Amino acid sequence: MAEREQDTQCFAWFHTRPKISRLEIRTALSLSINFLPVWLCTFPVTLNAIAIDWGFRLGTSCPTLFRNNPFICDLFLIEIVYNPLMYMYTSKEFKRASYY
Repeated sequence: MAEREQDTQCFAWFHTRPKISRLEIRTALSLSINFLPVWLCTFPVTLNAIAIDWGFRLGTSCPTLFRNNPFICDLFLIEIVYNPLMYMYTSKEFKRASYY
């Protein structure tokens, strides 16, 4: 019986579980705001690196990939600037510390 009660506390899709807490909603929002840009900024860079690697393995030269590589790598810079700004915006502790 105790194991069944513990399962309902861990998994939100059980019907017997109470409403989702404010902390859970806030955590999900914070994770989505901070993780999605990381994925969006690194995915094109990863695809470009894979394409360049396959170009070397196949012995072909694709100047478009090399020409676009610096612009695609600048996406890392966008993420580097975005991540701290979003942390400052979404963190209660940071906001509380900045007022004092």
